Amino acid sequence: MNRQHISTLQLALGAILISFSSVFVKLANMEPTAIGFYRMFIGGIILLAIALFNKHKFFFGRKHFLLIIVCAFIFAADLFCWHQSIKLVGPGLATLIAAFQVFILASIGIIFHKEKLTLKLALGIPAALFGLYLLVGIKWSQTGVDYKWGVLFGLITAVTYACYVLFLNKSQNFQNSKISNLALISLFCALFLGVITLIQKQSFMFADNTTLMAMISYGLVSQVIGWILIGNGIAKVPTSQIGLILLLQPIGSFLWDVIFFKRPTSGVEYLGLTIALIAIYLGSHARPVFAKATTRQATKPCQ
Repeated sequence: MNRQHISTLQLALGAILISFSSVFVKLANMEPTAIGFYRMFIGGIILLAIALFNKHKFFFGRKHFLLIIVCAFIFAADLFCWHQSIKLVGPGLATLIAAFQVFILASIGIIFHKEKLTLKLALGIPAALFGLYLLVGIKWSQTGVDYKWGVLFGLITAVTYACYVLFLNKSQNFQNSKISNLALISLFCALFLGVITLIQKQSFMFADNTTLMAMISYGLVSQVIGWILIGNGIAKVPTSQIGLILLLQPIGSFLWDVIFFKRPTSGVEYLGLTIALIAIYLGSHARPVFAKATTRQATKPCQ
């Protein structure tokens, strides 16, 4: 097995592991913000230990430190919205909607970087909207307020994650380790989420053993193992394959929602899911210039 095949397997395995992120959130009997705190705190401590063991450098001046803070703040907002969405509409739909971040990034490239509207993007955007309509629009008038808020939180997640990708890419322009970078972002993000948890007067206590195991798994699997596998694999896999492989995350999340949580899904919704996934794949390859700096960040799993 050659090096590229190994990298492809690492990338696929990382995407599959991260697809369980929303499952851990759903399993935890805890408020959404506190869940985010534990993911980032546990993951951040492990990443910090790895970086210290390998003697990685952490700080590269004020600009780098400011970018770390901005990344952490935006990702805290992202997790806050995504966790709310998961609790309200389920892991599968929340993760799929969040994956629409590829269209936000593509739109930024067109508006602010004067990129041309590519054929893939021109096809991808209406396809994504049509897929979303089949998933939630047809029965929109029949759904409750909580469900509608869940969809809205999912859309906000797509926006916040796109912003996170942009600032994360800038923070990694410095000659620093990605692990040390992610460790700092994780710990500052945990700080922000911890403060919000206190302001909301939510509990940090684990309600049961299932919640405890879900939080340990969330921090270890999603924030550490999954991202390290993806980070190692993504640099050696052709860009044309990255978007396709990483569709394993929203596909997995939706599949686990159906299997573990018995999500009722009609044939029309499966059609919408298929169309949306095809659209996301098209959108992940639709940035000709701006993508040179952001494609390998933007095509990473949304969470």
